[in-house]
Amino acid sequence: LSLHDALPIFNCMDGFFNQNNWFYKLMGLLFDLVILNVVTLIISLPLVTAGSALTALHYSLWRMVRNEEGSVLKMYFSSLRANFKQVTPIWLLVLAFAVIAGADLYFLLHLHQFAPMLGSEVRITFMAALAIVTVIVVAFVQWFTVLVSRYSNTTKEHLKNAALAAIGFFPQTFIMLVLLIGTAVACVIFYGYVIPFALLLGFSLPQYCCALIYSELFEKLDGSSSTEK
Repeated sequence: LSLHDALPIFNCMDGFFNQNNWFYKLMGLLFDLVILNVVTLIISLPLVTAGSALTALHYSLWRMVRNEEGSVLKMYFSSLRANFKQVTPIWLLVLAFAVIAGADLYFLLHLHQFAPMLGSEVRITFMAALAIVTVIVVAFVQWFTVLVSRYSNTTKEHLKNAALAAIGFFPQTFIMLVLLIGTAVACVIFYGYVIPFALLLGFSLPQYCCALIYSELFEKLDGSSSTEK
């Protein structure tokens, strides 16, 4: 029996420096998520490219969840190039909605100046309606980009399937909305404290949690699907 085998401390050190242990796996996961988050932020800066950047993020994340080998950056840019033309027209419509919704929100917040005869109840009603529509759009965009990242299909079919998935997988949709909107609201409220988090993990971490949710669904569907990418 050697001294190395006899002393527990050496066994503990071997376990700690083993690259297959939980610590190294966690650090590797966080490192990949930081890389994906920073790249997604940079690619999204022109705004027009944000839709394809989100799709590429989904592509990389669900492959990470499935423990597939390969460089996350290689997977990311492969999806970015492949899906840019299909995603961008739909994303432009989403941007148009965002501009209109932003203008509506500004008008509602200053309603007492533009239309002093209307009471606060009217403003609350319209703000609630705007919030509901925004949540629906977020859910639709989430499923649409996920489906495009995972399957080869026509844009029309992706749009239809995104709407069906948002409704048919409502529990999963609800959890994803809580993760995404909750993170966004927290970043707005505590922006002074969470800027480092937002820059490093603000997009990739909640979307990784979403990938854990929808990956199980698609594992069941992939058996009968021949259009998986």
